[in-house]
Amino acid sequence: MKGSMKRFSGNNTAEGFYSFYGSGLNGMSRIFVLKGGPGTGKSTLMRKIGLSCQERGYDIEFWQCSSDNNSLDGVLIPELKVAIVDGTAPHIVDPRYPGAVDEIVNLGMFWDVEKLITAKETIKTLTDECGEIFGEVYACLAEAGEKEQEILALRLEERDEEQLRKIEKNLVGEIISKRKPLVRHLFSSAITPEGLIKNCFAIAVQMERRYILQGPLGAGQSRVLETLVAAGKEANLAMEIYHAPLLPEEVEMVLFPDLKIAVLAAEEIPLDQMKKGDQIISFQTLLSKEKEEEIQQLQSLRDQMLAKGVDLLEESHRVHDDLEVPYIAAMDFEKIDETRNHIFNQILAIAAKAEKDK
Repeated sequence: MKGSMKRFSGNNTAEGFYSFYGSGLNGMSRIFVLKGGPGTGKSTLMRKIGLSCQERGYDIEFWQCSSDNNSLDGVLIPELKVAIVDGTAPHIVDPRYPGAVDEIVNLGMFWDVEKLITAKETIKTLTDECGEIFGEVYACLAEAGEKEQEILALRLEERDEEQLRKIEKNLVGEIISKRKPLVRHLFSSAITPEGLIKNCFAIAVQMERRYILQGPLGAGQSRVLETLVAAGKEANLAMEIYHAPLLPEEVEMVLFPDLKIAVLAAEEIPLDQMKKGDQIISFQTLLSKEKEEEIQQLQSLRDQMLAKGVDLLEESHRVHDDLEVPYIAAMDFEKIDETRNHIFNQILAIAAKAEKDK
């Protein structure tokens, strides 16, 4: 059995819900887009197909849901270039090439409309409540993002530009070469009801060479990563670009899959996730005592707002669970199983054709 890889295609950020769905699906030749309300079985359908394909020897990419990281937003089978994704709000996905590449699978066909009409007031109340809570979540994260921007600005004033240019030159020289491009943008970390989930080291574990840019937030790691991204694009190099969870314009990791190389930023390095051969590049800024104290105050305020946002996400999760109840009661899950088997049989056909074409 091959392995599985966990990523986030969308995230709760200082800019609201931020989606890399379109970029994450780059390179896919067959995409199944699932439609339907909460509790209609989308996540379960995707998980079962993903695990079935994993049992057959395929690497599987599971897209975790940032609003419920025990749920899924998508499943990708890179070797077959097949994806199954949740196409409902907030990660709206509409077919770009209907029929030829994308297929809409409407699970809403299998619910008892009369039962949902009976529960109409409950559904409306819980849906509106969920929306109001998310409004509060994003207000908290926006405030946390402001504090993080201030931290970045303070550290920017003290960066050693000569050191940064030297690191950039060395890394670009070691890594960049002419390759066939496939660029994808995703999140390796996300703000969820269980707090900040970080998957950087877990995602990069399959890379043979890893450069770890260690240092405090704002010391220049993101700048170096952006320089690598620009050089990689110019050289037509395949890349997976992972963005920071709170400020998505910041980059926290770049993978070069063809070269089996990862470059990632980390304030702290978990010893149990280190690999032989990891190269650590130290980033430091020399700040005055006054600036260090100001940064500590900003970090404290940021963390308070993040914690409040996480608490609100947890509350929204509980409301969403309640919202699923009437939908679950109205669903014909035998039809969902039939649909899952239909999709899986199509994937098996794609796999058989790929094996034949080898």
